[in-house]
Amino acid sequence: MTRRPTTHWARKLRYAWSFVAGRIVHVNLQVLYDCNCRCRICDFWRGAYANRPRLSVEQAGTVADKLNEIGPQIISIGGDEPLLHPELEAIARALARHHFPVLITNGTLVTPGKARALWSAGMMEISVSVDYASARRHDAQRGLPGAFDQALKALEILHATRCHAEQRVHMISVLMDDNLDDAEPLIEQCEGMGITYLLTLCSPG
Repeated sequence: MTRRPTTHWARKLRYAWSFVAGRIVHVNLQVLYDCNCRCRICDFWRGAYANRPRLSVEQAGTVADKLNEIGPQIISIGGDEPLLHPELEAIARALARHHFPVLITNGTLVTPGKARALWSAGMMEISVSVDYASARRHDAQRGLPGAFDQALKALEILHATRCHAEQRVHMISVLMDDNLDDAEPLIEQCEGMGITYLLTLCSPG
């Protein structure tokens, strides 16, 4: 049976207690293995992951209830590209009953309507992946022409459609040998947009 939603402040207090107590406070949840990009550093779009089942809204609700037994979590929704899931907003809403859902997207599928729906469903953070300050290099990395411009447009849309100030928008880069010099211009770009810049380390397979 699905439990009643936890109030926002109750979630915060329980999360803070779990953090202080050294309990699990952050989990990753893969909702599908599909992507419209062909990134060189990612394997999820390749044949080995083809035809993997997608997470259903009912399954997401079960996961949310089970995780709530150990305390509210930051739940990172993974895709490969989560926005390809036709029920993503409903999944976000199911997770937000007790937790703090966040996601990373390549940004190519973000529209004002989708952005507003995700924020309204309870999404707390949305990060758009941008690995290079150059459109040519970013598009080559993604295997998709125009991906860079779409990512920047997505960041603008997401920032403009937030429901409240606690909801955050980030640009996120995977730190690699060939993009070390791109971090500074991307930070400057984010400063001009009023959003946060994050770096994560590449995890070779």
